Amino acid sequence: MSLLKSLLQRLFRPASPLPEPASAPQAAVQAPEPTAAVEAPLPAGHPRVFGIGLSKTGTTTLGTCFEILGLGRRCSYSLEHTLRLIDGDVEGVLAAADCYEALEDSPWFAVYEQLAQRHPQARFILTRRKDGAAWVRSALNHGAHSPEAARELGRRFFERLLPGVPVDALHDTHNARVRAFFAEQPHRLLEVCWEEEASWDALCAFLGQPLPDQPFPHENQGVYAAAAADAG
Repeated sequence: MSLLKSLLQRLFRPASPLPEPASAPQAAVQAPEPTAAVEAPLPAGHPRVFGIGLSKTGTTTLGTCFEILGLGRRCSYSLEHTLRLIDGDVEGVLAAADCYEALEDSPWFAVYEQLAQRHPQARFILTRRKDGAAWVRSALNHGAHSPEAARELGRRFFERLLPGVPVDALHDTHNARVRAFFAEQPHRLLEVCWEEEASWDALCAFLGQPLPDQPFPHENQGVYAAAAADAG
């Protein structure tokens, strides 16, 4: 109950807009003191890979791939850091990211520009759906199974990330901006759609990893199929 109360208090107070990324790599910001939930920062130059596709684009599958490939220092969806980003604490979110070698889901996809400048050797993976309509259906189905406070959190988060962009254009707008940002350094970006090709080949080649002897995972496939059928 205390977590829900904290969430509601943060949702219904003014939030600071996300600042523009610096034109040059920023100096590292000291991360919070390590606790049971926060790792110590990794050394500068440590190999890192960041998943920067929107939620509901196969981020859970990507996280499972990271685990199978041995990327143990990872963080997926984080309510704590999503709230920090809505509150305008971008530096705190980036400092937390310094502690991991792999990230995916929210809020990490919202700070890909800052992460790219902060970690110039890092690689980025843009997960996407086969089209924007498929993403909208998945997001709406997910929202139908979520409490009102969580839906409000998502609404306010996307208002900060892509202000003025309608829901049905969020997926394609985000992806277009990611592609434009990495246009001059394409070696740092891999774009994948698990609906079109779910295999280890492209991912392992991009990361310089050998092919694992496990089947490619496909998490959450069909979790909301019944709701999608009801929606027509």
